[in-house]
Amino acid sequence: MAVFAGEVLEVLPSEHAGYYAICGAEADALMGLGATDRALVRYREATGIIERLARAAPRRADFQFDLVASLQRMADFAADSGADHLERALGILHRLAAARALYLGQRKWIAHFEERFRSGSHTPGLHSQARQWIARLGKQPR
Repeated sequence: MAVFAGEVLEVLPSEHAGYYAICGAEADALMGLGATDRALVRYREATGIIERLARAAPRRADFQFDLVASLQRMADFAADSGADHLERALGILHRLAAARALYLGQRKWIAHFEERFRSGSHTPGLHSQARQWIARLGKQPR
């Protein structure tokens, strides 16, 4: 999947409506392969694109929710708790909830993000923790 998505992105214009989704799919596949640094590059690219789309169309709940998902991924990579990403995601979710633009399953994300925001104030993101752990393993004597 990672190779296929990467090949598609090489020829697909970045302005294409599906470009950011394919970026995310490639990043997810790269994560599955353990290529976290390459995945982070694609996640950042996808997040930047969806941020622009969400800003340009603030009433598009699908763009706003995709941005929330991207911010969650970025929080997972954060060297700190990712609190800034989680706070932004929570703000978007609360705005969408106030506009009654969330489905029941999406509304449940608010509690998830609030809990993660409260409990993770000093904990690095999940992928950041994994990268630190792998780096420590590489420094241990054999």
